[in-house]
Amino acid sequence: PKPELGVFGIWFAAILLIAAWHRTRLRWTVLIGVLAGWCVHDGWSIATSRRTPVLDVWVYDVGQGDAVLIRTPSGKTVLYDTGVMSPGRDSGRDVILPDLQARRIGSVDRMVLSHPHADHIGGARSILERMEVRRVLHSGFPYPSAVELGWRAMARERGVAVDTARRGMDISPDPA
Repeated sequence: PKPELGVFGIWFAAILLIAAWHRTRLRWTVLIGVLAGWCVHDGWSIATSRRTPVLDVWVYDVGQGDAVLIRTPSGKTVLYDTGVMSPGRDSGRDVILPDLQARRIGSVDRMVLSHPHADHIGGARSILERMEVRRVLHSGFPYPSAVELGWRAMARERGVAVDTARRGMDISPDPA
């Protein structure tokens, strides 16, 4: 990258300061001018800088299956799939919830469930049970397994809106 103009100004001021070092009055004038220039430069940089919006994406290691968390620039969250559910293993409880708590994420705006196999929706019940989920979007594929029926029952019990995905549907909780 090209050096900023301010860098050249600082070097120039340093040279002037060294040249004027033996003259006390001139030394203080240059030193005050350098400090004032530095403050103006940094103040201008802070005032004109813009925070670039960031989209964060975390992919969880849930073994077989998927679980991905997306946080939008305005802090909205989308959880895509919830990992595996098998005897003694619940990705929602064991992997996703501890991470959400560590990141201080208190709610999920959208939980998207791609299809009703246990390696993709296994942790959904635990997430719904222990966290505020505002809306669930699922594929609509009929698959009456215990895992599928479990998350649906928990969503009903907690009053969570459940939608079936359809072509062209906008699921983003954040216009940015």
